[in-house]
Amino acid sequence: MSIKFLPPFGVLFCFLSFVLFSSHLNCKSYLANESNLRIESDTSLQISTSQFYKFVLVDDSEIIGRLDSTKNDIHYVSTQTGIVIPIPKDKIKKIVKLRGEFIEGKFWRYDPNRTRLLFAPNGRALEGGEGYFSVYQIFFPMVTYGVTNFLALSGGVSLFPGLEKQLVYGNIKVVPYQAEKFSIAVGGFITTGFEEFTGGILYSCATYGTNNNSITVGVGLPYEEWKTGKSPIILLGGDVRISNSLKFITENWIVTSSYKEFVFSAGIRWFEERLSADFGFVSTLELIKSSSGLPAIPWIGFAYNFKLK
Repeated sequence: MSIKFLPPFGVLFCFLSFVLFSSHLNCKSYLANESNLRIESDTSLQISTSQFYKFVLVDDSEIIGRLDSTKNDIHYVSTQTGIVIPIPKDKIKKIVKLRGEFIEGKFWRYDPNRTRLLFAPNGRALEGGEGYFSVYQIFFPMVTYGVTNFLALSGGVSLFPGLEKQLVYGNIKVVPYQAEKFSIAVGGFITTGFEEFTGGILYSCATYGTNNNSITVGVGLPYEEWKTGKSPIILLGGDVRISNSLKFITENWIVTSSYKEFVFSAGIRWFEERLSADFGFVSTLELIKSSSGLPAIPWIGFAYNFKLK
């Protein structure tokens, strides 16, 4: 099968990247406001001991707390310290549903891309209706969408300038088990395009820990032309929370075939409510031993999360 690059794909991905990044950087943009009004309307507010909201008042002051009750057009909001504050509805500019937890009295948001390391998936699942648009190493865009709370699908097309043939790739991830601190995922990655090459990897991984600190172990079986290899690849990775917006991530691969190699990487993830950016490096023992060239390859990745349901 011969895969030809269609210019509209490149235009579409570039346009989406511009819209998504600009909408996040401008916090008062049309897209951001529409999201808040649609998702955080009064009817969607939940009286809960665990769900936190950010109430932005008309004077731009902010109150973070849980909703205790609503009476006579007044929201009664309980703060982390237990103080209940009455807020009239007509004094609220917008209400933002938060995803995170309080640590030492300060609210820390969850990593929006908690379901992956720098590139490889971990054991966690996307929620149904949740997804993200990502770009790796500039030339590899991808869209991932959670079909259900345990099934996610991904797909993308490479954007190498001047090439007639591009890579087409996709991924399916199933999470059969997910508890508070432990989850297991299985799936498969496929790519095709260059000279009718078809290959990928079948994988399984498990993650233990919280949204702030966790470790991931996994095993993958590469395949080519639908024939699986006999030598698995072992994944060892993890993440450590540094601050409200920073996380350290490492992702390492042990190749057990006759061409034995250790691929290791590390980086920093910066993130806010929806946008995240990864900056790091990838290297191998062979690359470090080499007397010429750089000992590592820079790694860069961006992702913008969205919610359709």
